[in-house]
Amino acid sequence: MADRKSAVDGLIGSLKRGTDWTAFEARRLARLQSEQSKLARAQAKKKQHIEALGELVWQKFCTGHVDDPEIVAVCRDIQGLLRTISEQEAVMVLIRQEKPPEPPVCSQCGRLLSPADGFCPGCGMRVVAGPAAAAADTGRAQVARVHDGT
Repeated sequence: MADRKSAVDGLIGSLKRGTDWTAFEARRLARLQSEQSKLARAQAKKKQHIEALGELVWQKFCTGHVDDPEIVAVCRDIQGLLRTISEQEAVMVLIRQEKPPEPPVCSQCGRLLSPADGFCPGCGMRVVAGPAAAAADTGRAQVARVHDGT
């Protein structure tokens, strides 16, 4: 009987230690999660303040009130990026405005031609590049000029 009581007491002690450990871990994880949440809020506020500071410095630079060479260098880099962004936006506008070329047709008989045709396979008329091909080439040239910065 004493052995049974000793075994039961050992089992109860083991369960108590397991329960205590589980309760400790639950409290520790809750505290950790709370602190992580506080940290995330503080980091978000820091980011907002840095962005606000950056906007203020940018405004001062644009009005000529910044003399620090490091800040001036960063602001000049930003100016270059703004030009690049503007150029890329212009390229995108031109690409969005592009229309597919009209299929080439013979000016004499109206038959559809392939771009490789030098003569109409229907009537033998010499094929000359029409306005649709020229317009498509012009659109591509405009995109290329904007992209190259010319």
